[in-house]
Amino acid sequence: MEPKAKDLIEERQIHITQRHYINGTLDVQRRIGILRHTPFVMLVDFIVLFFTTKWFVEMYAANGEASTVEYGLLFFLTFCVIYSVFIFTSLLPTRFAVRAREDYNTGLVTKQIRFVRFYKDRFELSGTGIDITAYYSKMIQCLENDDLFLFVPDRSGLSYMIPKEDLGDFAGELHSRIRKEMGKRYHKMTSFPGRKDFGRSFNKGA
Repeated sequence: MEPKAKDLIEERQIHITQRHYINGTLDVQRRIGILRHTPFVMLVDFIVLFFTTKWFVEMYAANGEASTVEYGLLFFLTFCVIYSVFIFTSLLPTRFAVRAREDYNTGLVTKQIRFVRFYKDRFELSGTGIDITAYYSKMIQCLENDDLFLFVPDRSGLSYMIPKEDLGDFAGELHSRIRKEMGKRYHKMTSFPGRKDFGRSFNKGA
């Protein structure tokens, strides 16, 4: 370890698990990636399904029957709605989870990170042959979930992950510092109904 800098606030040893990496990757995608469009897609699907059903019921009530074309149109629109919901709530998250698992298993950098040092304007990640310095001012966002602080430097989908459990009591202080330093770029990620813990499920095959 290098001599401590004068402005060093805290230094901790950390370990990023596969579960951390997978769920952290999904949260970044939910905030800045394609998964951020999920609420909009769900809203559009609901509107399409509502008006499609309304149209079919009114048409059937008026005519007492429906043609093959009308049944086909109803089936097609309903299928499109169900398929788009499946894509954004299951297919894409699973795809990102599988890719994150592969990246974690084949990438050495994430698993070799062992220490984090916090300063007033930056933090440093270090380990065997690794020395990363990241300034808060250069992060486009900081996300926080139940397990991690996620510092996002760009829109590539990658992030610097720091497990809360390794920070102990300092996690609360870091939360306050980040909110003050990053302002509107800080976001608390909350779970939503039906959210899967992909990391825990994928850990079984690690």
